[in-house]
Amino acid sequence: MIEYLREPSPSEIVRDLNTRKKKLQHVVDALVASGYISLDQQAKALGLHRATVWTITKQKHKLGRLSTKTLARIISNPDTPPLVLTAIYEYVVQQRVDCVGLLPTQRENKGRPDVV
Repeated sequence: MIEYLREPSPSEIVRDLNTRKKKLQHVVDALVASGYISLDQQAKALGLHRATVWTITKQKHKLGRLSTKTLARIISNPDTPPLVLTAIYEYVVQQRVDCVGLLPTQRENKGRPDVV
């Protein structure tokens, strides 16, 4: 049987966008908890442009998520605080779970009940 994808309702789209923004808020909270309060400090700590950081911190990002390029810049920046890197890691893992529906270890063990 072929299942066709249905168009999401406007309320589902808004709910999904709000969920994504909440996940981004954890990254912003980690940045502030690490002592980076001003926009200039945050931009330097993340290795991003001020406008990009403002968009993230004010939750004005049009897609409600970070692009792969932005994530790579944050991760590769030597000034990124460990707390922020942890939040980014959790963000990426959660994004993968949302897309695939399984944690990476669950996907590797799928179909093998003897593996714990």
